[in-house]
This record gives sequence, C-alpha cells and structure tokens, in this order.
Amino acid sequence: MDPLSITVAVVSLSKLCKTVMSTVREVLERMRKSKKVLLDLLDETERVRLLLESVRELALQLQRQKKTGVLFDIHLNECERTILELQSFATVLAVRGRSSQIWRAITWNQYEAKAEILLAHLRVQEEHINSVLTLTAAKSTINVEAQMSELLSRLSVESTIVDTFGSISVVDNQDKPIQVNLPKSNEIPIWFGYTLAEGFSHDYLDARHALSEAAYWGDWESLREQWEEGKNDYGENWINCSRLKSPQMAPGLTLWAPIHQAVYNCATFDEIRSMIEKGALRTLRTRKADEFTHDNLTALEIAQELGRTHLYDILSPIIHHPLPRPVLEAIEQRFHHLIHTDLETYSFSEYLHLPSLDVLTELENPEMWFPLPPLQFQMQSKIGYQFRLDGRSLLVSRRGLMGRESVQYYRIYENERVEIEQAIAFKM
Repeated sequence: MDPLSITVAVVSLSKLCKTVMSTVREVLERMRKSKKVLLDLLDETERVRLLLESVRELALQLQRQKKTGVLFDIHLNECERTILELQSFATVLAVRGRSSQIWRAITWNQYEAKAEILLAHLRVQEEHINSVLTLTAAKSTINVEAQMSELLSRLSVESTIVDTFGSISVVDNQDKPIQVNLPKSNEIPIWFGYTLAEGFSHDYLDARHALSEAAYWGDWESLREQWEEGKNDYGENWINCSRLKSPQMAPGLTLWAPIHQAVYNCATFDEIRSMIEKGALRTLRTRKADEFTHDNLTALEIAQELGRTHLYDILSPIIHHPLPRPVLEAIEQRFHHLIHTDLETYSFSEYLHLPSLDVLTELENPEMWFPLPPLQFQMQSKIGYQFRLDGRSLLVSRRGLMGRESVQYYRIYENERVEIEQAIAFKM
C-alpha cells in the first residue's frame, strides 16, 4: 500500500480498536473476577492500535519527504477482519453481561475458546505490523531508530492495565485465581474537602493549624517543617490543604492553600517552585478572596492581580488531560450527587468542599483521595472516595461508607453513573 492509502485506512482501524476496547472493558467491569484472556485481549488490542498509529506516523513522514515510491507490505484487510470479529464477540459478551448480574463459570465456557482464538489472531497481527514497520523504515532510509525505541517504550507503558483501586481479581478459564502483577497507583494527592476542626486528634489539629498559620504569615521555614510533620507523622501531603474551622466559623472559610498565600505574601520564585515540586496544584481555587474583586481565584490569577509577572509561567498549569468544559462539569455534578446522597444524613455534609475535577486535569496520574475522618462514623477504618479520570469518564471507589471495609466502584460518564464490579484503566 502507498503512504496516502495507509494514513486513511489506519484512522478508521484505530477508531475501531478504541470502540472494541471500550466494549471489552465494559464486560470486564461487570465481572467480579476478571478472566485473564479478556484482560489479555484488552491489552493486545491497545498494542495493535499503538502499532497502527506508528505505521500512520511513518507513512506521513514518507509523504512529507516525497518518498511516495516506498510501499508498505501490510495486510490491513486481515487486521480489520480480526478487529471486526473481536468487536462482534465483545458485543455479544456485553449484551450477555447486561442481562445477568453475575458471570458464572458455565456461562463463560461458551465463549472461552473463541476468546483464545481471537487473542492468537491479534498477536499474529502485532507481529506482522511490527515487522512491516521495521522493514519499511529500512527501505525508506529514514533514520527511525530513536522512534522505534520510543515506540517499544510506549507499548510497554501505554498498553499496561493499571489496578487503579486494587479492585482487579484475575482468574483463569477454570475460575482458579491467578497472580497477575498489575501496577498500582503510587502515592496520590489528597483532596482536603473536609473543612471542620472535628473528628481529629488534638495533635493533628495543632499541626494543621501551625501549617495554616505559617502560610498566612509567610513563614516559609515553618511551613516546610509542618509539611514534613504531615508527611512523617500522618502520612499526608499538606501542601494543598486549607485551614480547618468549627461549624460556627466554617461558612467564612476562604479555602486559601499555601500556594495562594505564597503568591499573596510575595514568596520568592524559588519558594513557589519548591511548593509546586511538593505537589501544589495550580488549578486549585480559593472560595473567597475579599482582598480582590473576584472570588474563586487560582494562584496565577492572584499573581496577575498583584502584577507579579515573573511568576506567570511557573503558575500556569500544564494540562495533561484536557476535557471539554461541559463534559467535565457534567461528570463532576454526577460525582457530587453521589457524595450528597451518601452523606445527606450527616450534619457535617453541609460543610464539605467537594472535589473540583479541574485539578485532575493537571496531574500526570489523574487520581486523588478524598478522605473523611473515621471518628465521624465511629469507625477506625479508611473512609472516603478515591477517584480517577479515565478518558471522558471518572472512576470512583467509595470506601467504608456502607460498613466496615466495604467498597463500591463506579464509572461516571457525562450522561450516566454505572456501578461496576472492578475498575479497569490503562496506565497514563
């Protein structure tokens, strides 16, 4: 095939792969225990898609360099046939899964052999596309050694399924547990949305108060010391927390985080850079700002109000996960509705500062933990919401609210919220 035909064909195939992956993921998220062959199908489809995108990239390079005489000895018809067959198979599984609350072993036996055959076909396509890439690059005399190295690295990372909430349980075709080392999230930022000075130990409250005071008065050395205490003594990164207050004082909370105070109190460029390196969120907004004409300010907006032009670049967030504003707001509203419904009988719920999903868009790993103090529930276990952007949806893990050690999982879209058995996502 010539480069122009390749670029056109790959676009539709890549889109088809994404559709298939979405359907397979839906099937997996409705299973209490993942069939390993389905996880492998999901992983392999993404590998094929990434390879196809690399073929398109090479074809575009050849077009730009007017090397139209170089042809790709690639059989995209075979690839398309395999992916269409997988789409049909995944659709049948999805329909079957929607009509049944639980996948039973006897149900899965009907589909096991077909899944294995499709996986084998996909792996053949991966090998074929990989060899075509290498051969075509060699014939074209384009130096793509660095590109091929980057591609292999991307394949190993971007096609890796992440056990986001530790929810994935994998079994073989006989329902026997399999040990699969899926990567889990490392330390994740905290959304400090519980604003009351209740439900914590006196030592914890004293430490949080000391950090807020240090930020308010611009005592950056003390701020660093309190930040270290939060990490070492309580296992929390306090760089994005705001002041805690009593229920009587809570309505007046401004929700200024240390980075807002740092800009207002004329911290040096190095001090602000240090806060960002510690995890300060540049999309985080205040609730009130009586010192200015507007509320709901980011640190960048405060710098603009004060004319601190040397801070504009460092305070401008890098958005790693851009979503259309209406989509993000719709997902956020559904997430907030879930929290309101869960906590409506608790008196403290009216003082919560619910998560802004804007902050997830600037995180390379778009995941956060919104803890609630266990003492408010007369419990000692971990309670709260862990949430993660996954494309144009939000994965949510609700922990401890329905009883000790209870966990429920949801995937929230712009138009609906779906309860799932486990959360499936790719590493970003």
